[in-house]
Amino acid sequence: TQDGTGAATIHSDVVFPAGHILNVYSVVRATEYSHTAGTTWTTVSDLSIPITISSGNKVLIFASIHISASAFDGRRALYRIVRNVPSDPTAIAVSTDKTNNSSGGTVSNSASNGGPFSTVFLDTPSATSVTYSVQLANYDSVTTYLNRMSPNTGAHSSLTLMEVKV
Repeated sequence: TQDGTGAATIHSDVVFPAGHILNVYSVVRATEYSHTAGTTWTTVSDLSIPITISSGNKVLIFASIHISASAFDGRRALYRIVRNVPSDPTAIAVSTDKTNNSSGGTVSNSASNGGPFSTVFLDTPSATSVTYSVQLANYDSVTTYLNRMSPNTGAHSSLTLMEVKV
């Protein structure tokens, strides 16, 4: 049907089947960001999305993150995806059997050789109001660069969320 403006609407009696994508949210950061806080995980504010979903639904996460480290020889620049419900961050889509767990990252690279790194993860949040964010950290006294392929070459990173009907 159409509403008074001519836009299409769906009747309120329609029930979407399980697996149907109900909402899509996406953010892109196309500028460089430098993380120098060491092993302290820091949220990239432009790569954070607050959403509200229907109770019991899942969230399909797609992240494409361009990161690099500022030095060679085993230096680690890392990223992770966190769920904040509403203010208690939980790392998701991370390794669970190592000391420094992350969603991905680069080792032994330089500022001229990084990402893209991707994460795809189906999350089951315990609340309906959730914020998903990308966080960065680094080890071995380096700077983690987001969206820097070289001093003269940039990139972009994105975070996309899809609410999936259960």
